[in-house]
Amino acid sequence: MSIKTYRKIFADYQQGYLSAFSIFRQPLPQKSEVILATEDYSKLQDCVAKALKGQVMTLLLVEQATSNKSLIVNSLAQQSKKAICVVDCVQLNNKYIGETEKNLARIIADAHTHDWILFFDEADALFGKRTKLTANHEHYANQEVSYLFKLFNQHAGLYVLACDEANLCKTLKQRVSYSLRPLPSSVPSPLA
Repeated sequence: MSIKTYRKIFADYQQGYLSAFSIFRQPLPQKSEVILATEDYSKLQDCVAKALKGQVMTLLLVEQATSNKSLIVNSLAQQSKKAICVVDCVQLNNKYIGETEKNLARIIADAHTHDWILFFDEADALFGKRTKLTANHEHYANQEVSYLFKLFNQHAGLYVLACDEANLCKTLKQRVSYSLRPLPSSVPSPLA
């Protein structure tokens, strides 16, 4: 998702020291509501409440439409009264060994220092399945997920990961606090 999409829903925008992330403050009131199943609204509120109490919370947005992702991010910012740090995982992924992990550690430490909510957009670029997984590939993917959650556990807060179902690795699915899926097109929104 492009940064332009998020700039439309926040009054204050700042580019980070890496091109892979941006900070958004002051969410604007939205003309439309987040479209989620009824139980997912309570998951969203519970996630924010626990994160505000100092717990590590990870929220996985699976197969969400771009417009709904931006509304969810806006809603999280409004409920928590915190800035959102949007991390473009495609840009963060570095070809040099160790650079991606170093940048992740730096961003997560800064998020803790500045009390940001971290939103990893297109998280499957970092933590998804690579190719046809052999034992070695799966092991490497699991190491990255383990490293990410180790960093999360060092700094309490709310971490949001958005990705596609097809690209999710099993380890990531097992380690998130909550998972939000889009409504099937045949199911009416609870807000309608």
